[in-house]
Amino acid sequence: MVVEQGPDTFKAESKRLTSTSLQEDNHLSQNKLAYAYLLTPTGITEKAGLTVRFLACKVAEYESLTLEIEALKSEMSKVQSNPASIHD
Repeated sequence: MVVEQGPDTFKAESKRLTSTSLQEDNHLSQNKLAYAYLLTPTGITEKAGLTVRFLACKVAEYESLTLEIEALKSEMSKVQSNPASIHD
């Protein structure tokens, strides 16, 4: 353990860890600045439009899957009630 090795080692390790942590914080802050343009009125409008289109695609996909699942359930019901109706 670092504390057991003496105060100088402890101070050096603390400094190293603090330095690494500050570098990571700085890197994360810089990444956030890359998205600052989205906060302009035009960026917000564009992002909202993308979100609406994305949601519409996902709703259509959901509805399509729901119909497919219902059709498969219906088919399974028929097969269970009349196993001879299975076609190869």
